[in-house]
Amino acid sequence: MYDLIRFIHEQHDNRLGNHILIPWGCDFTYMNALAEFKNIERMMEYVNSKNNYNITLKMSTPSDYIEALKKEKIKWPVKYEDGFPYGSSEYEMWVGYFSSRPEAKKMTKDASAILNSENFIFSQRMLQENTKDSEITDILNQRTNMM
Repeated sequence: MYDLIRFIHEQHDNRLGNHILIPWGCDFTYMNALAEFKNIERMMEYVNSKNNYNITLKMSTPSDYIEALKKEKIKWPVKYEDGFPYGSSEYEMWVGYFSSRPEAKKMTKDASAILNSENFIFSQRMLQENTKDSEITDILNQRTNMM
């Protein structure tokens, strides 16, 4: 419980405004959603009953959270750097996954789509012409050498 309180205070120290969104769980957390939500509600009741923490917890929706932030009339800074600092483990950061070099990502996706289409057409053509395995291997080797 005290880890949660400390976490909330740390989050508050690094945020603008008085509202903090705490996403609860991860992809596989809620196998037994009823039990999970009951435990969350118990924690919320405990923290809210001990008002000496200067914290009030409540279940909310993303839209309610945004509305609460709007009511605070916060002047938000404009950020120009990558906006998606996500880490799937200690040494695997996905910083800029959605925002860095979008043109390069589109070109890569487009080129990949063309290559996949070409591979499909090539396969169909080889099957229609009853091409020998050795001929297909030669063609594929030549294509690999060109790349």
